Amino acid sequence: MALVTPPNPIAYPGDMVTRYGLFNAAITPSEWQDEWGSGGIVFEDEFCSLPRGYDVNCTDTLAAKTFDPQTTIPGTPFVVYAGLVCGSVGHTEAEFQAKVLNRLKAGEQGAVEQIFSRGLNGQSRPLANAAPNAGTVVPAGTTVADQIGALEEALYSTYGFRGVLHVPFQYGERMHAAMALVRDGSVWRTALGTAVSIGNYDGYSPAGVAPAAGHTWIYITGQTFVWRSPNPFVSDLAGSLNRATNQVTFVAEREYIVTYECGAFAVDVTY
Repeated sequence: MALVTPPNPIAYPGDMVTRYGLFNAAITPSEWQDEWGSGGIVFEDEFCSLPRGYDVNCTDTLAAKTFDPQTTIPGTPFVVYAGLVCGSVGHTEAEFQAKVLNRLKAGEQGAVEQIFSRGLNGQSRPLANAAPNAGTVVPAGTTVADQIGALEEALYSTYGFRGVLHVPFQYGERMHAAMALVRDGSVWRTALGTAVSIGNYDGYSPAGVAPAAGHTWIYITGQTFVWRSPNPFVSDLAGSLNRATNQVTFVAEREYIVTYECGAFAVDVTY
């Protein structure tokens, strides 16, 4: 009879480089202040309209000018966390903390993308379900070029900086197959230079309705900003040990604020 021996423990053999997504396409300022975690932020934005022109007349009377208001952009905080439950024997406190922190760092981008896409967990400026400031629905054709072009035309008719296209994974692959993505360092862009965030978006409509089978909603916004607390909270052994079961339930969490400037526009697409 062949001998059966227990498996031999080894170090994690995988690649710990996270995938492409929102964190690549968005602006991620390094600044974070502790009070933002409860009160959020707001900033003034003077970039949500284009300049205008007027005729030169040979008189002292000029056409009346239009003065656009300044916009304020809010950002409400939310928390992303990872939990780990296992037996309390076999690892030190530091090893358990490192494991749960690794779980947070590996998956937090996907959690942030989903929360931002639907306005979950109190996120105040999402893509979908953002009433009364829901994104504007833009009619578009059936080709990838038509759909992207309609969104870029809608945004750039009122906005002067490079925006961000937010698309679920399925549509990102469709864009790649249609050769509609251009690599620019660490960021995928459209031919016009719009950054493309391909991620864990749920594809809901601006009204917060789940997409029909075979459909998803894609969005374009002004510049998107992601702030996060630099040092995640990680529980200690004393607060994680369940003495009744002799199991530990470690948690790691980090605060986030995600927002974008000016408007959001949406198109219903098939994939």
